[in-house]
Amino acid sequence: MTSVRDRLNALAAPLGISLPEEYLAFMERRPDRGIPIRHLCNRNDPPAEWWPATVDFLEADIWQGRWTKSAPNAHYLRGEAERFLSAGVESVPGPAGSRFATERLSRGFWIGEEDGDSVFLDPLTLGVFAWLAQEDEVEQWAASFGEFVARGQRTGRFVDLSDVTDPTLGKGSEA
Repeated sequence: MTSVRDRLNALAAPLGISLPEEYLAFMERRPDRGIPIRHLCNRNDPPAEWWPATVDFLEADIWQGRWTKSAPNAHYLRGEAERFLSAGVESVPGPAGSRFATERLSRGFWIGEEDGDSVFLDPLTLGVFAWLAQEDEVEQWAASFGEFVARGQRTGRFVDLSDVTDPTLGKGSEA
C-alpha cells in the first residue's frame, strides 16, 4: 500500500507544488483537534474547528463520473481559475488589496472547504489561502501550514487583525 505522503506528493506533482512538511506530517498523523478558524462568523463567536479533507477525498474525482472529464478534488482550483484564464483575466482580487495571478490560483493545492469556499496551499509561498467563490477573491489565512495548525486562521475579513504580530501576513503579490 502506498503511504499517505506518497499519495499526496503524487497529487501535488501535476500542479508543480512541493507540499510543506507540516501538511504532510499533519495528514499522516491527524491530531485529535481541528484547526481554529473564524470564517463567516461573528467576531464575538468562538472559532470553529476545521479539518483538511482526507487523502481519499483529495484523490476522488471532482465530477464523480457525471462528466467526460476526470480530475481529483485536490486540483479543484484549476477549474475555478480556468474561466478567468480562458477570458484572458490575468489576476483576481487578493489579500490586502493586492492582485493574485489566476495562473497561480490554478496551481493551488485544494485541501478542503468551509461554507463553500475553497481552502488551499499556495504554490508560491506554501501559505494557507481561501478562494472566496461568491466574491471571486483570494484571502490569506496563514503564512504557512505549520502556523495554521499552531495558531489557527490569523488573517481574513472575520479575524481581529489587532492580534496579528507578523506585518507580512495578509500581504499578497501577483507573482
